Amino acid sequence: MRRGFHGEILFDGDKFVGVNLGADYCAEHEWGIERLCKYLGVYNHTKDNEKAYLSMKDNIHRGLGYDPVFGVEARTITNTDNLLATKHIFKGKTVYALYGGADYVLDNYSSKLSNEIKPLNDEWEISGAWSEENFGFIVRDRKIIKDLLDAANKHDLFITTAGGGPFENGGLKLLIASRMPDGVLDKMYKADADYYDLLTKAYGSGIYDELKQAGKQFFALSPRLDDNGELIFWLNPHEQDKYHACWCTLQDLRDWINNTGKIIIKKTRR
Repeated sequence: MRRGFHGEILFDGDKFVGVNLGADYCAEHEWGIERLCKYLGVYNHTKDNEKAYLSMKDNIHRGLGYDPVFGVEARTITNTDNLLATKHIFKGKTVYALYGGADYVLDNYSSKLSNEIKPLNDEWEISGAWSEENFGFIVRDRKIIKDLLDAANKHDLFITTAGGGPFENGGLKLLIASRMPDGVLDKMYKADADYYDLLTKAYGSGIYDELKQAGKQFFALSPRLDDNGELIFWLNPHEQDKYHACWCTLQDLRDWINNTGKIIIKKTRR
C-alpha cells in the first residue's frame, strides 16, 4: 500500500456518508483497483458471475457481448470476507482500523497497525493507504467503521476512485449508497454509460487492432470527444526518443502507422 494524502471523513450536512483515503502521485494509485474490486466481490461492469471482473474495455474490445453494469451497481462490495476491522493503541489512545483486499494484507495487519497508515502528525481525522489490490485506514471514531461494515453487509457500500464533485474528489473512497445526496448516483450512472459509448466508438474504429498489427506500442491510448464531438486520443507511446506523447486524431494515428505525421519526432540537422 502507498499512503494517501488529504484523506477525509465525508458528510452530507451532519450525515456521515463515507471516507476518502486520499491519493498520491505514484504508480500504485494510477494502476486502478481492478484486483481490489475482485477481492471485494465487485461486479465491475458485467452481470455474468463467471466473468465478473472483466472491464468495459475487455468486454468491448474482445467482443464478449456481456451486458454492461453502470453506476453504483458496478462498484458495490458484495464480499465482506475480505474486509477486516481491528483496533490498536496508537500514542496511548485507541484507534480503529479497516483493511480490505488480498489475504496477506488481512493476515499481516490483524494484530498490528500498518506503518503505511500511521498518521504523520497529531493533526488528523483519518489516515490511510491503498494500492491496486488493498487498502487500510484508521480513525478515532469506532462508529465510522461500524457504519461502513453494516452497509457492506447490506450490500449498501460501494468503492470508487472517481474524480470531480464534492463526493468524488481524487482518492480511494468507500461510500454508503443509501446516504448519498440526490443526483450523485444518477450522475455516476450517466458518466459510466457515456464512457461505455465512448469506448464502443473508439474500439469500433479499429485503430487499436491496426496499431497492434503495425507493431506500434504504447503505454496509454485514451479516447475522448473534442469540442466538436470528434474522437481524439491521448497517446503515450513507447520509444519516446522517436515518438511524441500527444493528443491525436484517428488520421494522426494512421499516419503514425505509415511512419509519417505529427507523432514522429523529426530529427534536426546539426
